[in-house]
Amino acid sequence: MADSRSVLLASGLAMNRHEAPGLCIKELTGCRITSLRRLPRAESSELPRDWPSRVGEVGRHGAPLLCLRPDECLLVETSPVQGAMRPGALPGVLVSDRSHALALLRLNGPAAPWLLAKLGSLDFRAARTEHCAQTRLAQLRVIVHGHVPETDGVYAWDLLVERSLARHLFERLLEATPHAIQLGQNQSLAQPASGGRER
Repeated sequence: MADSRSVLLASGLAMNRHEAPGLCIKELTGCRITSLRRLPRAESSELPRDWPSRVGEVGRHGAPLLCLRPDECLLVETSPVQGAMRPGALPGVLVSDRSHALALLRLNGPAAPWLLAKLGSLDFRAARTEHCAQTRLAQLRVIVHGHVPETDGVYAWDLLVERSLARHLFERLLEATPHAIQLGQNQSLAQPASGGRER
C-alpha cells in the first residue's frame, strides 16, 4: 500500500527537497513499490507481457518494471492510480508489497551523474537510455533507476533505499552536492563550444 508520508520529514529533517544550480534532489512520496518474483517452472504466459529478460533492463507493467535478478523484478509506481496488485493476480509470480520498506529519492540536473559517481563506484555520466542497477552509494545498498519521467521529460535518477537509511543517504547527497556541481561545471567548460573548432 502506498504511503504518502515523508520519510525524511518524519525523521526530523526540516526538508525533503534541495535545489541548487544544476541539481535537484527530492523525495517522492505516495509511491507504491511491489516485488514480483517468478515462481519455479512458471510459463512465460503467466508473467507480465513486458517482463525484462536481463538484469538491469527495465520493462513495463503499467509502470517501470526493474529487473534485479533473472527471477525478480520491482514494480515502481510513483503515481499509483489503481488498487494495489493482489497476490495471485499473476499466476506465475509471487507478489509482495515493499512500499513500507523502501523510500525513493529523485535526482536530476547536469550535476546529478557527477553526484552519483562521487558517492559510488558506477559511472552514470553517459547514461541516456532507461536502465537500472543495484550498487552502493555512500556505503549503502541502493537501487538506481535512470529514466525520463513522463511528468517533466527530463532525464532523472531514482534512488530506492531502505526507509530507515533514507535520511543518511539524503544527508550524504547534500554534503557531496557542492563538489559534484563544481565537477559538472568544469566538464562543461572543458568541452568545445557547439559548432566551434578545437585548437
